[in-house]
Amino acid sequence: MKARCADAAADAFTCPATSKIGAGQAVITVSSALGTLDVVAGIEAYLGPGRGSAARAVFLEINEPNSKTQRNIRAQVVQTNGNQFDYELRIDSLAGFQQALPPGATATLKRLTMQVGAARTERRTILKRVRSKGRDSRGRRKLVKKRTRRSFGYALLRTPDTCTGAWTIQVRAQFQSGLLVRDANAPCSG
Repeated sequence: MKARCADAAADAFTCPATSKIGAGQAVITVSSALGTLDVVAGIEAYLGPGRGSAARAVFLEINEPNSKTQRNIRAQVVQTNGNQFDYELRIDSLAGFQQALPPGATATLKRLTMQVGAARTERRTILKRVRSKGRDSRGRRKLVKKRTRRSFGYALLRTPDTCTGAWTIQVRAQFQSGLLVRDANAPCSG
């Protein structure tokens, strides 16, 4: 089973390596009276504690090596519209980033790339109906319930079993100034 990162471990930037579910980078444009600078920050994603069956807690650990800035973002991956292939990443707050900027500076996300995914196998005891050697009153073999162990596989995110070249994806970001929507195609093989 995939380990989970506790809130306290995320706050201390000590999530266990076994809870890591992805990595990527963000290019952020920082603008101030002194000019404009593109900053590249590394991102590591960790599976957090369960928050119910429909939502999965995720911690995004952001590291910018030049300024030695580290921030944690708490988010949730939520399955929407009852569709097993429709997910939203809901970020709780970005307030900590504004505090890291000098007064009067603004930050704009220029590019975000992430590779995210995880799977786990769980062994459970189930009851299975099997025919016994004994016979019932009519001479038929009896059906009895027998306990047996079985493996079940679970994926953090799912994609359709088949693909015809690309999946259509949509990124939506809600800001105070409004909603930003971007459509794209993600190449696939299959």
